[in-house]
This record gives sequence, structure tokens and C-alpha cells, in this order.
Amino acid sequence: MARIRTFIAVDLEDEEAIARIVQIQREILATGNDVKLVEPENLHVTLKFLGSVDEALIPEIGRVLSNPEMPPFRARLVGLGAFPNPTRPRVIWIGFEEGRREIAELMMWADARLRTLGFPKEAREPEPHLTIARVKRLRNRGSLRRLFTSLVSADVGIMEVSEIRVKKSILRPEGPIYETLISIPLPKSE
Repeated sequence: MARIRTFIAVDLEDEEAIARIVQIQREILATGNDVKLVEPENLHVTLKFLGSVDEALIPEIGRVLSNPEMPPFRARLVGLGAFPNPTRPRVIWIGFEEGRREIAELMMWADARLRTLGFPKEAREPEPHLTIARVKRLRNRGSLRRLFTSLVSADVGIMEVSEIRVKKSILRPEGPIYETLISIPLPKSE
């Protein structure tokens, strides 16, 4: 059976939020740094990265995630940040204000459920974020730092969290293609 690169995610589908992120990505490019932008159709929050998984295990992954214990909710995307930090950015992301705790809870829930299949426990505390760019080479640290400062509390928009998805990642030189394998709706509250 083939192995596929797999992760669990919530996709960003709000057109206004996506348009605002594309605008921020243009501002990042304008800093003159060598960055790889996340394509608008690939914007998502990773709940758990599983790595290379035997394709036969995918239905079982869907089964253990089939009963999310949280109703749908809204999350507000706010502020530009970076890992490991804005001074030495490798990953540039948008954070969350409203909905941050709920996303962290979903991350911990998915982690606990997937441990029943032998996936390792996450080593770090959940840090809900939506990656928008990766820094390949830092050429103009000052201009990027100024951008972080100006957008530290920028309101980017709303993310409706109504389902989680088991996704497959196909890596290509021009950028990855993400394919949804299983969609799992969050249960509507009675």
C-alpha cells in the first residue's frame, strides 16, 4: 500500500479573509526578502501533522476523529507573527483572537484521539496559527520587522470552523497540492 503525506486541518474559506491575507502577502514580498507564499487555496490551520502514513490507515484516522466534541464556532484572525520570532522569522503566520482557545482544544483533542492509533503526542503546547509564508532567505530584516510592528494587531477577518479535514499533501517544486480525503463536520448544538 502506498504512503501519503497526511495532516489534519481546518481550511480557511472566507473570501474576505483570504483577500486580506493576499494583500498582506504582497506587503511581505515588497520587503525584498526571499519568501515562499502559501497559495490562497492552501490556507489552513494545521491541527496535527501526521507525516508519511500508510494509505490503508486513512479510514481508521477518519473513524477515530469521527465524533468531534465541539460545536461549530467562529475564530477571528488577528495579527502577524513569526516562528521562531519576528527577529529571525522562518514561518510567517496570522494569529487568532476570538476562537484561539477552541482551536487549541481541537488540536489537543485530535492529538489525543490519534495517539490511540500510535501517533506520537505533540511535544509542544498548541499554538493556533495560519501560516501565510515561509522565509527562504532574510535579505532585509529591518523592513520585515517594520511590517510585523505595523500588522501586530491587524484584523484579518473571520474563519468559520465547522469541520475538520484529513488532508493529503503532494509536494511539488512549484508548491504543494492539498487534497481533502475525509471531511468531518463539527456537531451542531441542539
